[in-house]
Amino acid sequence: MIVMITGSKEYSDRAAVENWIDTLPPETVLISAGSNTGPDAWARKRATARGDITVETIKAEWQGPLDHTSGKIRNNRMIARMLEIADPDKRLAAFLAKDPHGGWSENGKHAVTVARAAHIKVAIKPLAEEWQEPETVIGLPRITGENYQAPVASTFDLCGDDASEWLDEIP
Repeated sequence: MIVMITGSKEYSDRAAVENWIDTLPPETVLISAGSNTGPDAWARKRATARGDITVETIKAEWQGPLDHTSGKIRNNRMIARMLEIADPDKRLAAFLAKDPHGGWSENGKHAVTVARAAHIKVAIKPLAEEWQEPETVIGLPRITGENYQAPVASTFDLCGDDASEWLDEIP
């Protein structure tokens, strides 16, 4: 299994991220952005401590505080790396929280959009909510021709925070 993690710096539920890492199978490859704080850092530290998950870090080459493209370039490089790895089981886990303006992280939204366009399975864990499919999260970009769909528990039962269960439910 190849898993990429993305997360908002406003996401504050460290336990949710660490519990999710604990459910990943041995020999998983975790693709990380190398952030020093937040979900990405927590996941990387927990995976490293486990010892049976390979962590690959692909950092952005930030050009200053007004740089709005380096994160997106990094996301593209992370997705490209996932696609290079022969394992057919590729997934993106997005730990998102609203920013101070009430929107989702621009880089988080971008990662979700690029992964979906590459036909990578995506699950989103909004802060203080259950795991969701991308098309049920209001405010995320839609793939061309896709409309918002209200969650239907009977077709997408995430069974708590067990990654082996929620990731398998995503078409």
